[in-house]
Amino acid sequence: MHGNINNKVNQSDIGLVKKFSSPNKNINFIRELSFYQWCMQRKINQVPRLLNVNKEEKKLILEYIVGKSHLEITHNTLIQIGNFLTDLNKFGNPSLLPKAGEAICNVEDLRIHLQQRWQEIGNEGKYNPVGLPEKVYEILMQLKTNYYEIGKLIANPSDLGLHNMLEKEQQLIFFDFEYAGYDSQLKCLMDFCLHPANNLPFNSIQTINQMFAKALKTNPLIIPEFVIRAFCLWWVLRILNSISEEVIKKRVMVGVLTPKEINLYIEQRHEQCKYFWEIIRSS
Repeated sequence: MHGNINNKVNQSDIGLVKKFSSPNKNINFIRELSFYQWCMQRKINQVPRLLNVNKEEKKLILEYIVGKSHLEITHNTLIQIGNFLTDLNKFGNPSLLPKAGEAICNVEDLRIHLQQRWQEIGNEGKYNPVGLPEKVYEILMQLKTNYYEIGKLIANPSDLGLHNMLEKEQQLIFFDFEYAGYDSQLKCLMDFCLHPANNLPFNSIQTINQMFAKALKTNPLIIPEFVIRAFCLWWVLRILNSISEEVIKKRVMVGVLTPKEINLYIEQRHEQCKYFWEIIRSS
């Protein structure tokens, strides 16, 4: 298991120590702690056991699991993810959890999150695609003037993908829940289907929609094209933020990116951005 740019994860004699140190460390710590407690109450064995907590230092002590990286989303992967979602939502009121990171709990939330992301990026970013401001305005207006369903409100593990999975004796172990919490079926589905780390074909959305709905014991979502474009825009804005000078400096400063790696890092992210932008532009 590993940490991201903002948190440190180290192995010790007492387990895996995750220390939260980002500007959002308080809410991220609360979300992840609450999610592990939720899993423990349901005796879910697809996550590491929570061994101890240090609230003052914002530290979680987790079971250290020996496993190997899971390299590809297969049918069996989807079955195990479905089982995980079922177990998470078997009983209890998910609204008792903190809201997930950028949760979509009503139809206004997606538009609000996109507006906030756009304000962070601005319309003069170095890597902004030509025509980005016009597409942002167009999609925001579509979200404002058209109805769409967000589905069932659930306990969402968030950031569900190959980068946060391990294989242990053919069982998948999921980890890294600092964005987990109360959220919607729509957000859970689209985050997973579009996450660049998962490398899923665009036409797999409806198949996974059916599988997630079955796991959550609800109906599959009817997802209009403008909603898919909105989530693609969300990824464009996320990626543009990740290659901003400020974020790159932070990555170099904390040691997750070396100066020699910067050009490749930007090139890879830029390719991801172009993929999502092409979907937005051509629709």
